[in-house]
Formats: sequence, C-alpha cells, structure tokens
Amino acid sequence: MPGVRLELYEDEMPTLPKPPLAIASTVPNGFNGMSVMFLAATPEHRCRVPDNANLSLAWRNVSIPWEEKDGALVQSRCWRYKLDTLRNYSDVGLLPGLHINVSDLEKEKCLDGWEYDKDIYHSTVIT
Repeated sequence: MPGVRLELYEDEMPTLPKPPLAIASTVPNGFNGMSVMFLAATPEHRCRVPDNANLSLAWRNVSIPWEEKDGALVQSRCWRYKLDTLRNYSDVGLLPGLHINVSDLEKEKCLDGWEYDKDIYHSTVIT
C-alpha cells in the first residue's frame, strides 16, 4: 500500500529480562492457586478417642455414634459416647449390642479433638 509504512518496534522497545520476570510472576501465582487446597479443604473427620482410654476393642469400635448424612450412615463429627461409661462397661466385661444397647448411652461433645481422614489430603490448616 502506498503511503503506509510498516515498522517493527522490537528494536525501539527496551528489552525486559524475561526469565526473572516470569519467575517473579509464576511462583507466587502458583502458590496462590495451590494454597486453596491447603487453606480451604476440610477432610472427613470424626471424634477422637484417646489411646489411653483403656477401652476394649469392642467398645472402642462403637465409641462414636452413627448419624445419617446425605442418605448415608457416617460416624459423628461432633459427638461420642461418654468415655467414663464405656470404660466402666469395658472393665466389667459387658459387650456392646449383646449386654448393652449402645444407642441408649449418654453422649458427650468431642473433648479430645478429632481424627481426620487422610485419603485425599495428608495435611491442611484444619488438620
């Protein structure tokens, strides 16, 4: 086209150091993107029964009540059966479901923290 002059501006523009600029931008953005999994993830969890609770295996297995969540039975996230009561029954040799109706037992809040499912997340802010 007459009268139109195409110019390349590469020679006139200052050259920026590309690798440091790329690193300065990519690394923080990568951390921000991945931090969501670490900061926002809440893995499945249930009440913790301490190792020193001195419960038989049978009583330890029923120490967390079952609840219905989204149509499925899951162990409670907020409640457990009173450990003192379970310990007394365990000490005298009574068995859950055979001698004692477990669903009638008194419950208490999670006093010793929680146990987290680590199938998906090995570590998060919550765990």
